[in-house]
Amino acid sequence: QPGRRDLTATLHAEGLDALLARASVRLPPLANVRAGQAIARLLDAAWLRPWPLAGRWLLGRPDHSALGRTTRLAPPGIARRLDAGQTVFAYIGDTWGEGVAALDAIRAVAAAERGRFFVDRAGCAVFLDRHRALRPGAPAAVFADDMDGLDYVYGADAAQAVRVRCLPRAVGAPGTVLWALPEAQRIAPGGRWHVTAVYRDEAGQPLGALTVIAPVPGHDYSASAAPDGSGADLTAQVDVFLREAGAAAARLEIRSQARQPVYLRLQVRGTPLLRGAPLTVEAASAAAAAFYGPGALALDLPELDSLAQARGIARFELARRRAPRGRALTLTLDGARALALSLSDRVRVVEAQTGHAADYFIAAEAHEVDRGGSCHRVVWSLIPADAGVFWALGRARVGADTRLAY
Repeated sequence: QPGRRDLTATLHAEGLDALLARASVRLPPLANVRAGQAIARLLDAAWLRPWPLAGRWLLGRPDHSALGRTTRLAPPGIARRLDAGQTVFAYIGDTWGEGVAALDAIRAVAAAERGRFFVDRAGCAVFLDRHRALRPGAPAAVFADDMDGLDYVYGADAAQAVRVRCLPRAVGAPGTVLWALPEAQRIAPGGRWHVTAVYRDEAGQPLGALTVIAPVPGHDYSASAAPDGSGADLTAQVDVFLREAGAAAARLEIRSQARQPVYLRLQVRGTPLLRGAPLTVEAASAAAAAFYGPGALALDLPELDSLAQARGIARFELARRRAPRGRALTLTLDGARALALSLSDRVRVVEAQTGHAADYFIAAEAHEVDRGGSCHRVVWSLIPADAGVFWALGRARVGADTRLAY
């Protein structure tokens, strides 16, 4: 038609991980939990935008739609498949301030466990602990010199020393002031405010909290007609509610029924979680350094609170990395072959030119579609299956399935 122009539209789709990256969360104090429990709480706390209203039904309008026929109830929450985890964390959430992106918090917990978190093709949140890559198993597929592309390196992840930085904590005295207004604040008549109180000590350093006490009138807050506290006492006409007692910050609601402006003084009390100076633990192999040269890996894991935990992680990573080894980083395949497998599946890679043969887990995948959809290539990112490095009590036999080093 005359004057008509061809228009194109680009649709930008995003998955659960993008939504988690935008969702800010705060947790109540979590003590003595494993990674899987903490990640489950973070998924529950993440507020995701509602899906489009199409397919919903309205209360009081039974003629509009029929539940179970033209519409359905939303799922109860984010689908998940979570390992329990091997490490017991003394405290989780006290380093996240007034809020942190849910995805960042989940990744921090997974990193402290040395596990992996990802979202699979079906939108399910998956967490695999550090023992997943250590368990022996049969590969779901073998690729022997028949892949479209292989990115191979040797010695890229070697480290002859591993340094782990942890953050010790100590429990303070009950009833300690966790936060206070620096000066009286003017509250307008009949107003309502929501305040986020980030815990600080007397020196202004961040605090965590194991318990938080609901503000008590006359003790934790007072209101008067003048900023210096003089004049009529109007405390009875002001209410302060503790709406959320987080591990690093509290959310308060302030209401005033006074007919005149009031000046409010307010504090929050509880049992603090005091942070010590960060500590660094090192595990090193002098023999490996002599053979292969110096190389170090540094891990900052504030979710760990003890030297014993940090030392265990350092020794674990050193055992995996002290000797250089060949490793396949990515594998490129035709899409038709790759779609039968998904993230966390075990595959075996055999390549004659490098003499490499090892098992891997699929950690990520990227799809390339061009030529009008006629060409589909998939690039897998791989992580090694380290079953040959460790053995598990009750699962392997010393002298048969494995042997002790001398």
